[in-house]
Amino acid sequence: MAQSYVDFRMQEWGMEAASKRFQRILRRVLNELYPGSLVLLKDPRLEVRVVSDPVEATAWAYFPVHRRRLIAQELKPKAQTRVLLVLNGLHFEDYRVAYVMDCFRDALGHVLPYLRSPKAQNECSDAMREWRACAWRPQELEEFARLRRDAAKRSASSRRKKAAGNGR
Repeated sequence: MAQSYVDFRMQEWGMEAASKRFQRILRRVLNELYPGSLVLLKDPRLEVRVVSDPVEATAWAYFPVHRRRLIAQELKPKAQTRVLLVLNGLHFEDYRVAYVMDCFRDALGHVLPYLRSPKAQNECSDAMREWRACAWRPQELEEFARLRRDAAKRSASSRRKKAAGNGR
């Protein structure tokens, strides 16, 4: 199976070691994003870390990351990191999927505008507006899924016809 931008982002973020549930949640949310937004998440100023801390938030974006911040002292991000996205592995395992997905969406809604323009407004309402601008609409997702299914059926039908033609 061909890899997608989502697979590449998850590999870059080192998510292969995460649980299947954790990966499934990340993949579902990242698949909601337009490809251009996924490419933006490749920015070297973004660093994604997973923690297992019962008191840490489910998903939280720290920006800009100042080296004196406690989280920066604990996690020691790379020198070029300006946005530190922290995901809490405990919450991804224990909390309701819908809640965790909403937390991840909110954090990405803060990350994306910062990567695009660090001085841009970045309040919670701005984050939700950004998420909506960067994510597929439900009807678009349904149409995209239908187009992919149709293409897969045509491809399978074509392979069957070729196989039948070679078997004569």
